[in-house]
Amino acid sequence: MPKYKVSVINEHFTSEDEVDCPNQEAALKQALKGALDIAGEHVASGQAFFGAEVVLNEESKRVLRMVISVGAAPLKS
Repeated sequence: MPKYKVSVINEHFTSEDEVDCPNQEAALKQALKGALDIAGEHVASGQAFFGAEVVLNEESKRVLRMVISVGAAPLKS
């Protein structure tokens, strides 16, 4: 099974994890889930916005690079 390296990077931290996935699609889902989990924790703790770069590598080859952002703001009734 191929090994993929998932990195989530912004101005405050860097998170890297190595995952075993059967294909790139499964690795992409794992990368997005991880980034959204981190974003949810930050926004739920009171930050209005979270943004980060998500990079997915297979071996030493970059497969995907994207930006993910999550925000929350109160709505007027």
